[in-house]
Amino acid sequence: WLGGGAAYSHDGSMNSVPAVIPDYANGTQPPSSGSYYFGSNAGDNESLATAITQDIDVSQGASGTLIASGNAAFGLSAFFSGFGGGTDQAAMQVDLLNSAATSLGTFDLFDSDNQQWTLESTAGAIPVGTATVRISAYGLTGGGGFDGYVDNVDFQVTDEVILPVLDLRVDRDDGSLILTNQTGGPVNIS
Repeated sequence: WLGGGAAYSHDGSMNSVPAVIPDYANGTQPPSSGSYYFGSNAGDNESLATAITQDIDVSQGASGTLIASGNAAFGLSAFFSGFGGGTDQAAMQVDLLNSAATSLGTFDLFDSDNQQWTLESTAGAIPVGTATVRISAYGLTGGGGFDGYVDNVDFQVTDEVILPVLDLRVDRDDGSLILTNQTGGPVNIS
C-alpha cells in the first residue's frame, strides 16, 4: 500500500516507547485479522486524492487470459470501522485501468455502519483491455475528521459476478441478529 496512511494496532503490537500504536477503531477485531489495520489519515484534507493505494497487475497469467476473453469479473470485500462512535467512515474505490492508465470503469465501496467492524463487498465485470486494478482506501468526514479504518481487504478476479444475496450480522454482546436482503427483490428462506 502506498500513500499517507497510518497503521493502527488491534492488540497493542509494538506498544512500547517510542512506538506506541493505538487502537482507535470501534467494535470487535474482524475474524482472521492480523495485528494491524489501516487508515488513510491525512488530517483535514482527506479525499480520494490522499488515499492509500495499491496497484495490481492483472494483465498476465490466468487473470490476463480471463480478461482478454471478455468473461472476467471481480469481487472486493473489506472490513470497515470508524472512530469512537463518530460519523466518519471509510471508503474504497476500484479503478479498472488499461495499459495507458486510462480508466475503463470505477466501483465504490462504503462503510454502512461506522460503529463497529463491518464486512462490506462489491463486485462487477472487468472490461477487456484492463491491465491494472487500482484499489484506493480513504476516509469520509461526518463532522469531526476523517477517521475511517480498513482491514482484511480481499480482491479476486473471477469468471462471474458474485454479489452477496443476504447479509447476517450477529451482535456478540447481546446475541441479536440482523438479516439484510441485498438483492433489491424478494428472497425465499426455508
